[in-house]
Amino acid sequence: MEKNKCPYCKQKLEKIPSRKTKCKFCSEFIFVRTIPPKMEKVLIKEDEIDKIENAWIDYLFDSYWMQELKKLGASKKDVENMYYVLKERFGTSPLIADVMWGVFNNSYLDSIKKGNENNSNKIQDLIDKFKALEGKGEELWSI
Repeated sequence: MEKNKCPYCKQKLEKIPSRKTKCKFCSEFIFVRTIPPKMEKVLIKEDEIDKIENAWIDYLFDSYWMQELKKLGASKKDVENMYYVLKERFGTSPLIADVMWGVFNNSYLDSIKKGNENNSNKIQDLIDKFKALEGKGEELWSI
């Protein structure tokens, strides 16, 4: 994956696109994505989108937040489901923080439905910590 070349025809681009665009050399659509953990923007083919999405799902699942939620019953399937629900709702790949918020909320609601007040309180503490860091503009994923 290169930053300044078409992923199809490998022609050097005059301007690096910031979003989906058509290559002026081969007329194929070039997609722009950010890849974890370096948060580097890359130009990819359409058939590489799933690979990048899976990398984001894995990245979120390996995060501190999900490590803590896993102790309380959350799973990788919860992350995957939320990612694709939001992708369909937004019409584009969701921000990883939005996916995390969805998983937090679903985990919290599930613990309430199950009457598990201890888990509900622990999840609320995680939510509060996440919200505080996000509100300060601090790094959410290097914890």
